[in-house]
Amino acid sequence: MSKARMTYFEEDDVLHLAISDDLEGGSIEISPNITAELNAHGDLIGIEILNASDFVGDTVRAKLSAHLEREEAEARDTEILSRLADGLNAEAEDVLGYQVTP
Repeated sequence: MSKARMTYFEEDDVLHLAISDDLEGGSIEISPNITAELNAHGDLIGIEILNASDFVGDTVRAKLSAHLEREEAEARDTEILSRLADGLNAEAEDVLGYQVTP
């Protein structure tokens, strides 16, 4: 299989991502509601997510929240740096005014 396939089973709220056409030889629960499907050689061939709508919603909300928090922190840092830069630039200009050039 050259492309991954994603299938959503609405009635069961299950999201399945297949990355290989190999037959499933086993599976490992990697976290609650998430199972890695393996072929007979132990290679990953798919992922199954139970309660997919909650998982996707929670994951997107968490990523969005973290992104917004980073943006707010960057804005605060930029404001602090700008405020300090103005003072440092004024001090540098003052110091340069006392330097004598030959």
